Formats: sequence, structure tokens, C-alpha cells
Amino acid sequence: MQSDSISNFLKRYPGPYVIIPGSDGVDFTFDLCCRSTKQPIVSVAYWSRQMWARRVARVIRLALLRIRGPLRGGRLSERDRQVLAAFFTEMPGPFRHEFLPASIDGTPNTLDEWLVTCESSGCHPVGFFTYRSDSNAELVTATVAEAINRLRADVIAFGIV
Repeated sequence: MQSDSISNFLKRYPGPYVIIPGSDGVDFTFDLCCRSTKQPIVSVAYWSRQMWARRVARVIRLALLRIRGPLRGGRLSERDRQVLAAFFTEMPGPFRHEFLPASIDGTPNTLDEWLVTCESSGCHPVGFFTYRSDSNAELVTATVAEAINRLRADVIAFGIV
């Protein structure tokens, strides 16, 4: 059964999904886009950790494919298995989405931030600097967190980690 966030996400971004190298004007990025709508979904920014950013983008893509239908162990390439093993070794999960206001602990930021957070490591593989009222950022982070958790369950079931 799909959650409301996943149903709404799939209406907006039905897939398939593609990763495109890019730049946000400051950092290099791996941009995950919906091929059918030609809309960007999320960008994974990096300065020097290119392999890490590419891995995160690939895991998000696999997770979004997973919510469109069940993955079967045989459908994963050896490279995908390696990427998933490395990702879930570094960030074992579970994952949640959360909102951080622009000013936290008295440290002002320009914008609020929606994040996907790994509860066990504290890492944030995805974040959006935006306004709290940005319902798309909330939808994407909620969906990505749920999708990664579902993929995590498959990875454990397939014995990848």
C-alpha cells in the first residue's frame, strides 16, 4: 500500500528517472530528473566528494524505482549492489524527513531547510534550502525518506548488507 506522499509524488513525477551532472552555481551536482515530465526532483551537491554524491543520487534513483514496483534481486546489476552496500554501510538508516527553521540555536540561516536524515548516523544525504511553506520540498523529502527505507528493507532481504 502506498502512502499519500508517494501517491502524490508519483502523480507529479511518474518516472522514469535519470541522473544528470550539473551545477547549482556554487557546487557541482548530480541532478535527479523525471524523464517523462522533464522536471528536476532533487540535486545532490558536492565540492570534493564526487563519488559519494553520485552514490547518493544512484540510491535515490533506485529507491524511487522501488516505489514504482518491487525490485527483484536479479534486476540489480552488480554495480547497483556495490553502490547499495556502500551507501547502507555508511548510512544504515532508518531515514526520516525533517524541517529545520532558518534560525536554530541562535545561528541565523537565510532559508529554512527540509532534510532527509539518517537516524543512525545523523547524515543528511538530501536537503533543500527553501521556505517552510514549500510543499514540494516537503513532498520530495518525505517520499525520498520513505522510498530509501523501503529499498533498505529489500537490501537487507536480498542479503546485500
